[in-house]
Amino acid sequence: MKKLDARIAYRDKRNILTTERVEEFSQLIFNNFFKQFDASDYSCIHYFKTISKLKEVNTKYFEEVMYEKFPQVKTATSVSDINSTLLTHYIIDQNTTFKENLLRIPEPVNGKKISEKEISLVIVPMFAFDKAGHRVGYGKGYYDRFLRELTTDCVKVGVNFFPPVDVIEDFDTFDVALNYCITPEKVYKFK
Repeated sequence: MKKLDARIAYRDKRNILTTERVEEFSQLIFNNFFKQFDASDYSCIHYFKTISKLKEVNTKYFEEVMYEKFPQVKTATSVSDINSTLLTHYIIDQNTTFKENLLRIPEPVNGKKISEKEISLVIVPMFAFDKAGHRVGYGKGYYDRFLRELTTDCVKVGVNFFPPVDVIEDFDTFDVALNYCITPEKVYKFK
């Protein structure tokens, strides 16, 4: 499957999910995440803030567990520069204030700026992924540029409502493969 075809097909599949289904699946995904990973093993976990209108995996379930059970672990998210398509990263907590940007992404208005090198695990949004861990994002390259800047031992974890397609045919050398992808049913581990 080509990236564009996957982006269209899986955007459409996501759009027909009810709000209740999105919430149910999101909770199952993060239940699987915390079964697979002991968050206390990581110094800083980066995650995306959910764009509800796009029916993304709802990361509030991740936040709730992190703030309750792992308050010693730093959490971070990004601010998008729409002109350069680069991300800047900030430490956040339950007291952080957020404001939606032009793309409707909730971004922190306060927080301490950090380098990509300080992140030890990153939770990655996507439309689809394949059995080798290649992902299909939104097509602007924000996350691929970001993932290339991480240390080699940073764990890259995708979250998705749907199982993988067999192959993303047109991935290229700029695309960064995931180490894991978590769905409501299963944790996929890649080489």
